[in-house]
Amino acid sequence: MRAVKVGGSMLKSAKDYLKYAELAVELDAKVVIVSAMKGITDQLLRATEKRDWSIMREVLTRLEEASAELNNSAKEWLEKGEKLFAAYLDDPTPQRLDELLAIGERVSAALMGEAFKIVGVNAVALDGGSAGIITDNNFGNAKPLLSKSVANIRSNVVPYLRDGSLVVVAGFTGTTFDGRTTTMGRGSSDLTATILARALDVDRLYLVTDTEYLMTGDPGTVLDPRPLKYVGLPEADVMAELSVKRFHPLTFKPIIGSKCRVVIGSQPPRGTVVTDELPPPELKIVTFQKGEVTFVGHGARNHAKTLAEELDLPLVEVKRFHLSFRAPYESNSILRRAHELLLKFYN
Repeated sequence: MRAVKVGGSMLKSAKDYLKYAELAVELDAKVVIVSAMKGITDQLLRATEKRDWSIMREVLTRLEEASAELNNSAKEWLEKGEKLFAAYLDDPTPQRLDELLAIGERVSAALMGEAFKIVGVNAVALDGGSAGIITDNNFGNAKPLLSKSVANIRSNVVPYLRDGSLVVVAGFTGTTFDGRTTTMGRGSSDLTATILARALDVDRLYLVTDTEYLMTGDPGTVLDPRPLKYVGLPEADVMAELSVKRFHPLTFKPIIGSKCRVVIGSQPPRGTVVTDELPPPELKIVTFQKGEVTFVGHGARNHAKTLAEELDLPLVEVKRFHLSFRAPYESNSILRRAHELLLKFYN
């Protein structure tokens, strides 16, 4: 069993849905998880913040154009868009906002479902709730209830797979016990993918992103960042908690203890492989978050003293898979120096 999650940065037009449908077929995926098209969620949020119908209509126009190119596959959800926006303006509750924001992923799933049909694959498109993801009622940042979701996904999705259909699932979305739509926070389409991977005993999950590999540091800040070929699952879990690569903090938790292997990158089957082992080097990445420079890797405790001496910064925290130093201010020079020290582990 293989699954593919396609990030929104990769989905800009109808042609992209066809491209990634073909890729999923090449990878022999049976389940595909999609984010909203690039920029759609941000536009929806701007429309609600400004209470601006013109922005909302721009969103709907863009989605309608993509839908028309793919045989009006998202017509059902697009017809609801204006009603949901009007309902939110009339009663701007977190629950109504989630219902509106979910349109981006729901339309995306419908577009991908039609793309598969165009390339000759029978597919069914579901949102997160229909697939079986149950959450609490913390609208906007709902937490998935893993054991209940796993049971529901097996009941809801497995019959389609047995019938030979490929299943497309809208990321980001779930439902409460009483059927109200929720969203699980920005970046949570990856979390949707790992929940499905856990429930369906997926062997290989491809997270398709806009870079070929995870890198040792932010290419826009540090010098000579290196690609990471392998990271340990506990290391990846810490990276998610630190929002590296904008991962949702819970991204890797559903697959801890499972047989699933994740591959992260823009050119699957190549990419960074997340493994149960703790591969070298002992430190993998350096990042700056909330006034702290943090190294992530299974050798964090082994090198805390040396790094503290080299950086001449106060040591804030040392744990098994990461260590953090307080930076007096956000400085590219501090981060670059930290990255230079990190690269010694790659030589």
